[in-house]
Amino acid sequence: MRILIDTNILIPLEDTAGILSSAYAELTRISREQNHQIIVHQGSLEDLSRDKNDDRKQILLSKANKYPILESPPIPDDQDILTLGLTNNSDNDRIDNLILFSIYKHAAHLLITEDRRIHAKAKRLGIADRVHYGQQALNFLKDLHRVIEVKLPDVSHVPLHNIDYQQPFFDSLRTNYPEFDDWYREKSAEGRKAWSVTDDGGSLAALLIYKDERNEHVTDDTTLDGKSLKLCTFKVGEYFRGRKVGELLIKMAFEHGFKNGYRHIYVTIRPGIHDHLKDLVEEFGFMNIGMCRRQRDAVYVKSIPESVPPIDSDSPFNFYKKYNPFFVCQNVSKYIIPIQPSFHNMLFPEFQMKRQLSLFNETSSVGNTMKKAYLCHAQLKNMSVGDLILFYRSKDLKSVTTIGIVERFESLQEPDEISTLVSKRTVYSRDQIESLCQKEVRTILFRQIAHFDDIIDMSLLNGIGIHGKIQSIRTIDDRQFTEIIRHSGITTCA
Repeated sequence: MRILIDTNILIPLEDTAGILSSAYAELTRISREQNHQIIVHQGSLEDLSRDKNDDRKQILLSKANKYPILESPPIPDDQDILTLGLTNNSDNDRIDNLILFSIYKHAAHLLITEDRRIHAKAKRLGIADRVHYGQQALNFLKDLHRVIEVKLPDVSHVPLHNIDYQQPFFDSLRTNYPEFDDWYREKSAEGRKAWSVTDDGGSLAALLIYKDERNEHVTDDTTLDGKSLKLCTFKVGEYFRGRKVGELLIKMAFEHGFKNGYRHIYVTIRPGIHDHLKDLVEEFGFMNIGMCRRQRDAVYVKSIPESVPPIDSDSPFNFYKKYNPFFVCQNVSKYIIPIQPSFHNMLFPEFQMKRQLSLFNETSSVGNTMKKAYLCHAQLKNMSVGDLILFYRSKDLKSVTTIGIVERFESLQEPDEISTLVSKRTVYSRDQIESLCQKEVRTILFRQIAHFDDIIDMSLLNGIGIHGKIQSIRTIDDRQFTEIIRHSGITTCA
């Protein structure tokens, strides 16, 4: 795999005056051990050459020469800039565009950069899955090569007074909010609660403090009618970014809000400080409605309809993104996908835990990430964005357990292409991907909607006309799908 690094990655990698971060050091080690090629763009060298500190410039340029330079990089012309909606108003813009265009034109598999502007542009170009922050890239390579085993963490619902707010996890919050300790003690005394995630050693990995509100006036022009769930403090430890922990907490907030009659979930985001959080909540349908009344933070809101909302002009996928957990059942194709227990456990590790916990403790809940990928060799040639997929667990349960919605479908055979496409989703090992690539691989990116409260076994499937062994992806009709949903306990089908 070819990995292009931006100037802001190259400088800390080669600056001998500072201590190299452990993430960058491990990133280069794994790349070297696994024969991934780290390359630089000529634009980065041009960027370095503009350094006014001549000594530092010469040192960095000399060290940059040890990296291969991207050969004959594609260069966007004026029409490309216009068509892609890019700005080209400065040297920084021009160099950013050169580097990003190389990824857009598939001159390399991944770009690693800490530049927020490039990430924003990548999102607009539809290539955000191929542009990583350093920690994201490291976690992807670790997962890809199984350097460590990443376990799905459990979410605990705890009062603030049970959390030690003096631990280093909170240091960045204190830096940005000097009054944080006083605020935390006050909210703890009020009985405020949070969802928390801890690592295997018991240290805090992520935290989401929330607040119940009613008829809250959030901007000068907007009042959120009814019950609102405010996400007050949302932090994922740096080491755990890119491991879907933030997604896990968002999922918990969605489920809590939907099941408890909230009409809105919202969060305020300080521009330039909470950019990772901004990306996360936008990905799951939060909308910027303006600045909060103090005029320091932007307000992002996700509404929760009381009942199935009317189907609007949005595509079925955008409808789900906006109104999750509601999804469109009309005018989309429906499929059953057979999946062996071992792969079912990998894609849905919380499924069996949920079934086991329900036997002993009805109040327990296990969260799960929503964005996933599934690879197979089905004869099926295509799926459309917004199509619905039902997962049939073969061999042991022989039942339909889970529903998802298609976000993207590709037929690929190059391991690097597939690895790149699934890099920010459920992890397949490099060995698994290479083994599958003996022939063309159907790569399905999807979002998990829900596990069924009542799984659908073969007797029910036979009763609605789905006969024989389910050994490959098959299409089902609207009547069959409606019967499955009716028996599943799912009530959010529009």
